[in-house]
Amino acid sequence: MGLAAVIVLPFIGRSIDIPQIVAVGTLVIGGAAVIIGLILAMTSGGFVRGASIAAVEAAVRQLEDGDDERDVMLRAATVLLAHAYVSHGPTMTSSFERHAVAPRIERAMPLVLAVEEHLIETEQMYGVFTPDDSEEG
Repeated sequence: MGLAAVIVLPFIGRSIDIPQIVAVGTLVIGGAAVIIGLILAMTSGGFVRGASIAAVEAAVRQLEDGDDERDVMLRAATVLLAHAYVSHGPTMTSSFERHAVAPRIERAMPLVLAVEEHLIETEQMYGVFTPDDSEEG
């Protein structure tokens, strides 16, 4: 919207004789909207990824301790797997390096793998700790 105002206004303004104060105000607001939009577009992926990284770290700490009841551990395993991949716009990135996390949650890994297997079978996610065909051999 702001970009349209910045590009179109000079052409329309000349043909319909818009007062200068209105034209300048529209250009300033349109320019500000363009700048704010660009800043939000460039940083929104960081916000989303940061939230996923925080959720993953909390889940990993929960799984590391492993002293809680089964429901808490299942929830932590699900959060870890659900936040493994972050989609922000046209790209998808990983929230953590699985080779770094696996040793930390070694005691809870059977539970995490069972949750992952269930989610893969029900087609609710891609594998995180389960190797895919490209990693074998």
